[in-house]
Amino acid sequence: MKKAKKEREEKREESELEELKSKVSELENSLKEKDSEYVVKLAELDNARKRLEKEFQRQRDLANEKVILSFLDILDNLELALQSDGDIKEGVKMILNQFINTLNGFGVSVIEEQYFNPELHHAVAIEDGEQSSMEEIRKGYVLNGKVIRPALVKLTNKGGSNE
Repeated sequence: MKKAKKEREEKREESELEELKSKVSELENSLKEKDSEYVVKLAELDNARKRLEKEFQRQRDLANEKVILSFLDILDNLELALQSDGDIKEGVKMILNQFINTLNGFGVSVIEEQYFNPELHHAVAIEDGEQSSMEEIRKGYVLNGKVIRPALVKLTNKGGSNE
């Protein structure tokens, strides 16, 4: 009887072992599938990143082309002004206006604040004087609402409170 019990026990253990082997095999197959899916998704993501980078570069190139073409018109007019026998000063004024209009077309505008604003101005000198004032030394510019170059200014303090 002990032998029969032992045989039943061995068969049960073998059955459990086969069941466990089957389960391990299923899990290994599932892992291989998931691993394969992961590799595919990773490759798709990498391809999408490359496509986006390529498209971004293409858009940047188009934007640069648009800017350069706008400035080529100004360059042409400067060359014509230099070839002219007439009043060059008037020609330069016209080209300056064309240049300013081109910059405005790209969202660039001059800072025209009359009072000192540390977000728009950079004080390079402070002097004492009869009245408070601000003198612009170099123009500042804003691109679509963002300061790209602050205006350089000289400040005059009324009554000599420069400390």
